[in-house]
Amino acid sequence: MDRYFNQRESRREFLKKAALFAGAVALPEFSTGCSSVSRIDRLNIDYSRGIILNNCSIVDVKTGSIRRNASIRMSHGKITFLGERLADEGSADNFDVFDVSGRYVIPGLINGHCHSTMTGAIGFNLFNSFAYLRQIKQNYVLAVESGETTIRDMGALPNLLHDNINSIESGSLAGPRVVHCNAILNIDGSHPEIRPTDLTLLAAPAMFFTGEITVNFRTTKELLKKMAANAERGASFIKLTVDNRSVICGRGEIPMYSREHLREIFNFAERRNLPVACHNHMKFGYDRIMDYPVHSLEHLILDDYMSDADVQKLIRKNVAVVPTFIVAQCLAFQEVFGELPPEYDTDFIRNEMRIKNDYLRFMAGNYCDNAIHTNNISNIRLFRNMDCRELTDSGRFLPNPVLYFGMLKYGLANLRKLRQAGVLIGCGTDAGVPFNYFGTLWMEMEMLHRAGFTHQEALRCATLNNAKILGMEGRIGVLEPGAFADMVVLRDNPYEKIEAYREPRLVFKGGRLMHSRDELIRDRNTIRVA
Repeated sequence: MDRYFNQRESRREFLKKAALFAGAVALPEFSTGCSSVSRIDRLNIDYSRGIILNNCSIVDVKTGSIRRNASIRMSHGKITFLGERLADEGSADNFDVFDVSGRYVIPGLINGHCHSTMTGAIGFNLFNSFAYLRQIKQNYVLAVESGETTIRDMGALPNLLHDNINSIESGSLAGPRVVHCNAILNIDGSHPEIRPTDLTLLAAPAMFFTGEITVNFRTTKELLKKMAANAERGASFIKLTVDNRSVICGRGEIPMYSREHLREIFNFAERRNLPVACHNHMKFGYDRIMDYPVHSLEHLILDDYMSDADVQKLIRKNVAVVPTFIVAQCLAFQEVFGELPPEYDTDFIRNEMRIKNDYLRFMAGNYCDNAIHTNNISNIRLFRNMDCRELTDSGRFLPNPVLYFGMLKYGLANLRKLRQAGVLIGCGTDAGVPFNYFGTLWMEMEMLHRAGFTHQEALRCATLNNAKILGMEGRIGVLEPGAFADMVVLRDNPYEKIEAYREPRLVFKGGRLMHSRDELIRDRNTIRVA
């Protein structure tokens, strides 16, 4: 990770760096190895010349078709041509030509819901301070190496977020394009209701450098002032949390926005042309917030079934849903029960528990610093000997697993109903919360497939649908002239194998090669994938 930092730095830069790991503890929620890019550097690609991908199998996310033996030409960050294969020798003077040997090219993937300055850690362990520092930077690298060329950050430490965005844009940090809301607009004490200082006293000085992940307000006057300040820093949307109950073990009711607050928020959003996205787990929150012009609902209802009328209301009001269904699998800890109760003892849930256990044992270490992941596992084992109230009383703020088993039960049925009705459904992971590590959008896509989505639908959710939700339709999420040259090369056909997304072979963002898992061999102006 040393390549991310300069050898010489001022005192101010040193303090900012120190605040990176301190910022990781200032998380009001439950608060990979980095691969070398030298293989790419050695290719000496001249991006001013443009790039051609030859011998492609182009995956069309709009029609569900595949165009074989085709070419894609990109220049100045945009796609300029898709069509019949171009001759290598006819283009060599002006382009570097990649021969991808018939592999499958899809649009760059979009993670529609994540938290890039969160570490995926439960709580705070002082001995893991430098692991938090590594992980925050690593989040961006993991995302882009997994094929995520754009992410939608749903609440971050704003100062730290903008430092990282600047590093990505300058080329000193490998990462995706970041669309963001800055901080979450939150009435004081609402979700996520754990204060940073509940986790560690180090959080208070850290927030001086990093900012807070929530814009906490108590009065309408304070709301108006802080809401405007938050939007001024380049926010593309407003993020609210609309539930009336905590998801933390041992906690109950939490404060909610008043009608006056909501009126002011949505009036402000309309004036600024800012969409409003709402964290929503509870049916109570759904019923209340749907009286307002919501743009998207984030997550799934976990405490009740949605009626046909509920779903039709979403369609009538043109509200999208980003289900982050993988959250249910990640946070439904069977340790709280021992044996599954009859209401959760279904084929679907048993299979999800098996998949999660295999992932935690054999794969999770590829996506998270070992110290963080090991600490997370040790915290989950506490459920074997302590109930929720004991955990909270002892200062351990863990998510309530029973609620997330509810998402596997109610959320599955609700998601299937949303799909059947034609609601616009996106794809996101909530990466940054415990066990939801960056670089694993493929887990959500595979879970959507197990929930009944076709191969084509799962890919559309992570590309075309997400682009619509982000307000970037036609610019990302598609392969067509004029769109950003964001593309991912896969070994396997994603319309036949849902696991095809696990290990992208090549990743381009804005026409630049960001990652290669394959050996690349240059022969003059032609680069062959070995």
